[in-house]
Amino acid sequence: MRHQFRCILMVVALCICSATLALGASVTITSTGGGSFAVQGDNMNGVSGIELTIGYDTSAVASPSVSWGSLVTGALTMANTTVPGTIRIAIIRTDPFSGSGPIAAVSFATQNSSGGITSVSAKLVDSKGVNVSASAGIAPGAAGASAASPGFIATPGVPFSQPESPRGLPTTTATTTPRVPTSLGTVTLPDDNQPKSEVQPGESKTAHPPEISETAETMHRQLKQPPAEKSAETIEPVAVKQTIYGSVLDRFRAYRGEKTPAILIELFTKAISPSISQVPAVAISDGKATVRVTVDLSAIKGTSTDFTLAGAKLVSLKKENDSDTWILDALPQVNSLKATVTISNSGSVIEFPLTVVPPAAAVSAKQADFAAFLKDSGAKVPKHDLNGDGRHDYLDDFIYTAHYLIKSSAAAKDTK
Repeated sequence: MRHQFRCILMVVALCICSATLALGASVTITSTGGGSFAVQGDNMNGVSGIELTIGYDTSAVASPSVSWGSLVTGALTMANTTVPGTIRIAIIRTDPFSGSGPIAAVSFATQNSSGGITSVSAKLVDSKGVNVSASAGIAPGAAGASAASPGFIATPGVPFSQPESPRGLPTTTATTTPRVPTSLGTVTLPDDNQPKSEVQPGESKTAHPPEISETAETMHRQLKQPPAEKSAETIEPVAVKQTIYGSVLDRFRAYRGEKTPAILIELFTKAISPSISQVPAVAISDGKATVRVTVDLSAIKGTSTDFTLAGAKLVSLKKENDSDTWILDALPQVNSLKATVTISNSGSVIEFPLTVVPPAAAVSAKQADFAAFLKDSGAKVPKHDLNGDGRHDYLDDFIYTAHYLIKSSAAAKDTK
């Protein structure tokens, strides 16, 4: 009888322990198929800042991109995908997150085998910048062959902004950059002709956002609230407006209608921003061709303008005389599908996506060939796979359309 009673007590204790652990914040990465992975946050009540370092096997997957989930709507988000094998994510919000939900989706343009995620670490803070204990792990279907042990426990007392490299990955050297005073708020979703998101000033107290360290390939401007100054009067924080424009590649990812040459060309022709442009309109990421970005800041208030590049190297930067127009020349990374320019000053942060495409030889300038190529889109056994991932999907359609436009434009110039 006593033995049975002890067994019952042990079962109850284990249940209580499991329930207690379940209530803690956690981050889990699961595979959603086709080189895509979901980053899920559970029990995130009271969390205001999230910093994730995700490692992946470069021999299995490549060219990652990050899109944001519903859990982090209204937050200031940053992602660094330029260092091969590592994805750094930083998210901050003045109002704490609530409950559970998707934090982000990570998609790889190239996948040579199943799995590919090797490690994940998480650091969480509350609205006062105090570390929150959390666990992070990889679901079996998402783990690559070299995946680390399942999970990482964030240690209370370790600064949230302290960089950390995942196990088995090289450590990058961080450099210090100036800070820009900020005040964060909520995101409003625009219509199709507006920027992807804008952050308006919030009413709650500002928190200390996470930092992403710079690398030789990427410069990330850090946003951090300055320490409060003692004063008899309340000091109003500086309001910073964040604008993130959707890319042409995002349009292809979201499009679900009929695919014809005319329709896909139209996805390229609509301007991304009224005040920022690039020449050429489509840049080939062959490691040689540069792209020029012209930025008109006449309608944007603020001082101390800074430029940040992700997925590209800065070649030159200059300001036109007696104007608020900046001209930036950049060299996209080889074979990249994604690159961004971020412009920040004391009053705003603007993220502008460059339209870049990797080299592709099997593209014709004939519309009939273009139409025939699109008929293969979505085939189980595709005849056309431009990026070598074993599928013919929106990425291949984007690559073909981009090169079709480049070749058509060149042919038109030759006939003049």
